Amino acid sequence: AFLGLPFFLPTTATSQIHEMSLTTYTSIPIPGGGTRQVATKVVEQRFTNFATHVLIGGSLAFGPAVNSVPRSVLSGVFLVMG
Repeated sequence: AFLGLPFFLPTTATSQIHEMSLTTYTSIPIPGGGTRQVATKVVEQRFTNFATHVLIGGSLAFGPAVNSVPRSVLSGVFLVMG
């Protein structure tokens, strides 16, 4: 860890999309109409971080296979994930 931050912080799996999928929301009515989503609980999942690092380490062995994937496909994946 650097400066008190967890070492897994820069990995893609802990992006906003992943955090949102592990969050439970409650709808609260807003005066004047509409609702507001408020986070009530976030499920802590340590397996995801472990699996992410195992896959990152394993991807080093598949470097030649990754080179055959078109660059536009990889760019699209990272664009969607944030």
